[in-house]
Amino acid sequence: MFWRFLLLGLIFAGNLWQEVLSANILILEGLASPSHHVFIRVINEALAAQGHNVTSISADVEAKPVANLTYLHNDKVYEHLYSGSEDWNIMDFSSAGTIGTIKSVEEYHLNMLDGIRKSAGYHQLLAYPDDFHFDLVIYDFMAMPVLLGFQHKFHNPPLIGISPSFGLGFTINVVGSSFYPSYIPFYFGIDYQENFCGKVKNFFFYFYEYFHRKYVALPKIYSTIKDDFPGLPALDELELQTLLALVNYSPAVHDPEPMLPNVVPIGGLHIKQAKNLPEEYQKILNSASKGLILFSMGTNIKSRMLGEERIGKIIEAFRKLPQFTFLWKFEDENIPNLPENVLVRKWMPQNDILAHPNTKLFMSHCGLMSTLESSWHGVPILALPVLLDQFTNANQLVKTGVAERINLNSFTSDELQKIILKMMSDTKYQENAKTRSRLFQDQPQTPLERALWWINFVLRNPDVEFLQSKSRFLNVLTLHSVDVIAFYVILILITVFVLMKITCFIFCFKKSSKNTGKKLKTK
Repeated sequence: MFWRFLLLGLIFAGNLWQEVLSANILILEGLASPSHHVFIRVINEALAAQGHNVTSISADVEAKPVANLTYLHNDKVYEHLYSGSEDWNIMDFSSAGTIGTIKSVEEYHLNMLDGIRKSAGYHQLLAYPDDFHFDLVIYDFMAMPVLLGFQHKFHNPPLIGISPSFGLGFTINVVGSSFYPSYIPFYFGIDYQENFCGKVKNFFFYFYEYFHRKYVALPKIYSTIKDDFPGLPALDELELQTLLALVNYSPAVHDPEPMLPNVVPIGGLHIKQAKNLPEEYQKILNSASKGLILFSMGTNIKSRMLGEERIGKIIEAFRKLPQFTFLWKFEDENIPNLPENVLVRKWMPQNDILAHPNTKLFMSHCGLMSTLESSWHGVPILALPVLLDQFTNANQLVKTGVAERINLNSFTSDELQKIILKMMSDTKYQENAKTRSRLFQDQPQTPLERALWWINFVLRNPDVEFLQSKSRFLNVLTLHSVDVIAFYVILILITVFVLMKITCFIFCFKKSSKNTGKKLKTK
């Protein structure tokens, strides 16, 4: 009898395990950005490898997806976003200022949404029957909820947010986290100053972005998509269904800050174990006896967008440093008058090159993916930020002694040459980078393993509530006790006012009594 019950128990457990392993999962890759897809693609493929049936709607898709993974292609997004204005949109971001950047982010999402609504993938998913069963929805909550209408369409499955950004402040919208503007720089802050004026501006940017998003951007998105999703509730209400927030953050490389228990740091999730380099790159790196300098502006920014003047200054600086080998990711491999020490390639295995011991410096735009890869492999960075969080990433690196920063709007060839020479000769940059790498890698499990465990935890426990804070239902002013502080300030002001009135009355009464006494004496 015992063995019969044991066998039945094992069969039941096996069926339950199989049910979890074969869950239907919908991934909403709302933000059109190759770097965001590079990050989320890792989750897509890892979940598919576990046996889940994964459907991802994205502007970036894989030509040959792995088994169990289906892509619905939002094919009109990039065409709509970059119809003749790509260069201006990207390179002029750095001069927009923080407020201008926040507004530009809103415009970007609205333009992106127009492209999404014209795309085949969007209409494919809209055509799914409303009673189609998804066991879980995972969405890029950094993207504003442009695709979160599908959460409503499919009757609100358990919801997990994922963000390729490090900004824990973004989780205020989904799980009720707090802002810490007194010591955490605003994620799009171009130049954060650690003084009182800097903190005043930082406080303003955090709350301005929150209210602009809630009362300006979200209503515009809602009015655009509401007809596609009959009965659609307010988008910020849908966001609050989020059970878990997976964030590309690590306290080893970012400013430490408090986080709720359902905010899970998965910083560096996209970083893979370095592979053997292709023969061409292995030969280049092995021959770079004085050190190789890798130069890449990432996936969103093309090197040609730097413009002829900047490119000319960069080439001239490289020419004056013949002892070093420069490997430059550039879309055009036929650049005239390149010095012999500069090699240009349209594509390169960045992670594997950073892992090679002869790579001594990384000239980078400081996108978060590249920043984390260089931190993981212990390579110092010469930062050339252009937009959004790249400035914050660059400032953080400079503060920790693993980087220097160049202003792309005003640098000279001589300035660039001197900074490269300084960073290649001063050992402190290498030492600090190696320390940072050691601390970053010293974890009990990989970021991917941690992310997968928590995703499967929600699949096993779709009704989980104990991780969720009631803070998510609080108004942002109430959450940060602004109403209580205002009450005490008003109370103190009223008290001071009453005391001043009483003092004035007593003083005036005494003065009046004194004058009356003088008059009586005179009589």
